Amino acid sequence: MSRLDALTRLVTHHKITIDTTLRSQSISEEDKNCCALPIPTMTKLAEYFPAQIGHIAKYKKGVLTLTLQDVSFIYHKNENAPSHLCLLINAIDKNGSVTVIRNTRNKNRKEVSPKHHDGEGYEESSHILITLDGKSRSHDALIGTIPGVSSSIMKMYLNRILFEIARKNEADFECKTNTNILSPTTGKPIKVLYKPIFDISGKLDHELFDKINKEGLSDVVLVRNEHKIIKVPDVHNQIIPIESTLKILPNTDGQGVVEWIKNVCRHFKEEQGYEFIKIKFKEDAKSMRQVSLRTDDIRLDALEKTFIKKQSYLVFLRDLKTLMI
Repeated sequence: MSRLDALTRLVTHHKITIDTTLRSQSISEEDKNCCALPIPTMTKLAEYFPAQIGHIAKYKKGVLTLTLQDVSFIYHKNENAPSHLCLLINAIDKNGSVTVIRNTRNKNRKEVSPKHHDGEGYEESSHILITLDGKSRSHDALIGTIPGVSSSIMKMYLNRILFEIARKNEADFECKTNTNILSPTTGKPIKVLYKPIFDISGKLDHELFDKINKEGLSDVVLVRNEHKIIKVPDVHNQIIPIESTLKILPNTDGQGVVEWIKNVCRHFKEEQGYEFIKIKFKEDAKSMRQVSLRTDDIRLDALEKTFIKKQSYLVFLRDLKTLMI
């Protein structure tokens, strides 16, 4: 927890959508099309999570380890059924640098670092809060941020847990459709097994998004890496340019910021080979923010991440270590 504030948590707002996909691989496309896979509710899936406490998965070539540390249900006052599922996920990062601790009284300084060769790493935690009552298979969720752990990694980890749930509870995740393929061992039709999956997408910060659409962008610069040599008269050494920049007037003309950026990126990438675009906008009354994006990413996922709604919680009365004792 050395890199997180003891009394503050930053969370991002997301939407989790439940879907299902087949686990059985040895069936034809025709048989797959005949399978009507049921989609479980979040309330039903939540019942399986406590049994997965302790589930471990490694990412980033073993540098990052995620563990489901705890599962709890949150109840509204005077209600018998839970309203939210809360997951506590611990992350151990073996790629952390040296931590320096200094005593402000005697000015003594000491360094603390994990013994990576012994499997040690920095441990940090994330709470995931999911509403059990959703609409159209979609549920609101809050995910506590951890440095180096993206929402895509968290999505892979949750889907791995869901796979284990389906694998250990096959009777509950079996499609009742018969196939023409017989098992060589039992001589009976092969079971059609499926698993639930989560799709996690960030919820836009509409207040910031609308503000930028209304006030526009402050600065737009296109960047192109150069791969040529320039010979200048009366100069002995060759001139080697590194990059070229083009600063343009950010005029969205009521089109909407994201759509305007998409069109600008597409044009300057295809026509003039510009590889990056740097966008500056006013995030609040006092601060400016700059985002650098690749022009060939037409979907501009990085820009949408900029607009994901974030929130800081400052209501912790004790640090996390005290709360966990």
